[in-house]
Amino acid sequence: MLKENRPDSGHPSSLPLSTTTPTGSNPQSPTSPSHNGDCARSPISRIDSIKSWSISTYKCSKQLMMEKLGKSSRTIDVELELHIETLRDTQRKYLNILKLSRALASHFHHMVQTQVSKTKIQELDQEKFMRVIYDRLLETPLYILDIT
Repeated sequence: MLKENRPDSGHPSSLPLSTTTPTGSNPQSPTSPSHNGDCARSPISRIDSIKSWSISTYKCSKQLMMEKLGKSSRTIDVELELHIETLRDTQRKYLNILKLSRALASHFHHMVQTQVSKTKIQELDQEKFMRVIYDRLLETPLYILDIT
């Protein structure tokens, strides 16, 4: 329990529980709720909210441990299970789409490589053809060509 600040108690003074602010300072800080009465909570209500949170957290943790140890049946939320199954189905569909898109990208990449190599082969064939023509022209005597 918290003790009040008493000069005769012999204990060091603790922080005051009141929410008074020094004059001239901003009564609302960005991290604290407003102090206008509606949103302000007393220390007792804060302690109660922490107490209820810790009790519910303890109950959930205990239930989970009992389920994992096999001492309790699994807790099932029908709506949540349906939502989870829908999400799993959607994930399967997206994974299938991803697999198909990767296959398409791979096929496209191979097609482009084939086209590039085919173009290079055609260029080489054309170069070889032109070389053969030039070689034949150079090998033939000039009088056969009839250049006049």
